[in-house]
Amino acid sequence: MPENVNVTDAGADVNLQNPTQAGSAAQASEKFYSENDFNTLKKESIERRQTIKQMEATLNERDSKLSKYEKEILPEYESLKQYKDKYLAMETKQREQLLSQIPEDKRDVYKDWDLDKLNAIIDLFSNKTPATDIGALNTTNSRAFNETDLTNVTYAEIYAHAAGNQAEYTRLIALKTKQELLRKR
Repeated sequence: MPENVNVTDAGADVNLQNPTQAGSAAQASEKFYSENDFNTLKKESIERRQTIKQMEATLNERDSKLSKYEKEILPEYESLKQYKDKYLAMETKQREQLLSQIPEDKRDVYKDWDLDKLNAIIDLFSNKTPATDIGALNTTNSRAFNETDLTNVTYAEIYAHAAGNQAEYTRLIALKTKQELLRKR
């Protein structure tokens, strides 16, 4: 490039005239670039273009890997999606069925609960009364008995028959104690 190329300080105007022709006032406000400066700028520009090409190559490589993985995973995803859809449909149906057993004014409170918790809440809202016949609670191979005479029944047997139901266990113990006190009189 010839040495007569110059740019003003603002960088907006390019003057292609010979600096000797522009006059001394114009020379004071203009910055002259030598051929060496121009070559340096050209080298920097070439380096930046090479860097951009390397980045584009890296991105293209990543895109090809992603498309490869997408081709491998997409069919598997589609095959599993049908099972997910079936599961969600079953879960929705079961949720609706359980919510229908809860009073309408309480449904909004429990509509987002998971199914296990919802099942537990259903037990609270259902008006299940404890069995009056202790034989109905028999979950072990121990002997069956009824509540009319609990004096000959051990506490361990009562506990086994209550099957972890604390309220039923407490009720039976109270009944046994009452029967023992009445028998002593």
